[in-house]
Amino acid sequence: MARKFLAGIQVFGPGVAVSAPGATAAASLRGGTSLAAPTTGTWAVGDTVIGQTGQIHVCIVAGTPGTWASSYPINFTTQPSALGSSAVGTASTAARSDHVHPMPNLASLGDVVVNAIASGDVVTWDGTKFVNAPPSGGSGGSTPLANSAPPAVGSATIGVSTFAARADHTHAQQAAVAPTGLTGATTPARFVGGTASAAPASGTFAVGDFVVTQSGKIIVCTTAGSPGTWVIHGDLASVAPSALGSAAVGTSTKAAREDHVHAMPTLNQLANVTVTSPTVGQTITWNGTAWVNSTPASGGGSLPTTLLHRVLYASGNYEARPTGVAAGRVDYLGPVIPTDWLAGDTWTDSTG
Repeated sequence: MARKFLAGIQVFGPGVAVSAPGATAAASLRGGTSLAAPTTGTWAVGDTVIGQTGQIHVCIVAGTPGTWASSYPINFTTQPSALGSSAVGTASTAARSDHVHPMPNLASLGDVVVNAIASGDVVTWDGTKFVNAPPSGGSGGSTPLANSAPPAVGSATIGVSTFAARADHTHAQQAAVAPTGLTGATTPARFVGGTASAAPASGTFAVGDFVVTQSGKIIVCTTAGSPGTWVIHGDLASVAPSALGSAAVGTSTKAAREDHVHAMPTLNQLANVTVTSPTVGQTITWNGTAWVNSTPASGGGSLPTTLLHRVLYASGNYEARPTGVAAGRVDYLGPVIPTDWLAGDTWTDSTG
């Protein structure tokens, strides 16, 4: 089978397999779940799925559905638990790598008993536990701190070093992994890490590289470079939507919010209406090709002068008599006599 190489990625036919130095075991991105690891289906070791709320699940024992190891999003707000009895915990989020648990005092340690402490007391092992007592002499020492970088992340081991790790040590970040594509996934894609909220501003990336932000967005590199060109998915519009007009797909890379509202058009903005310098009393008339404004012909069937208008009201307040309506063409219905009616107009007392 022919092999092609691109930026450390081997492509076998339609699939994508990891070939980065040191990556010697199979790993494949197989899709996603809403939250937890899959509970059905047949899976191979190294299969990986992504939870829609940030979890990553890796199959570590093949089967139906197999055995899965999961990692979870970082907890950003809740203080870590106080030290106490060992417990796995039930949280579905991970602690920050630089989190700090409350500092215990000496007496709260599991193998220390401090009673009636006096000035100058020391803590001494009595054969079963540490207890406080007056000093009786002796000597001691401390473990030296490491002066070299810690090992890269790998298989778990106790280690043989006689040096203690420094409290603020940092292990090297793992290299990006390009997953094996499913049928139909014919171009390389590579998860290269995360950012706080935006696309990477430095570094060199290939087309198909993508990052996940801590605000829940996926950003994909569409043009290779340093740092390349990136498209943000899940980025919602922050400006008002376009006015109505000629139909167009648009060019924005942002999505419209589902409750967005377009501005209501005016009469003259409608596609088949042309209003030019309108004056009082003009009407909109179809001229054969468009609706245009014009002045009604004298005595020629104008709606305001020929139809009977009814004014309804329930209190002493009522709308003004319609402008331009001839005398005798308005009928009032309300509890008080109108003051602006004309000869021939009618009024009906709504109170009976």
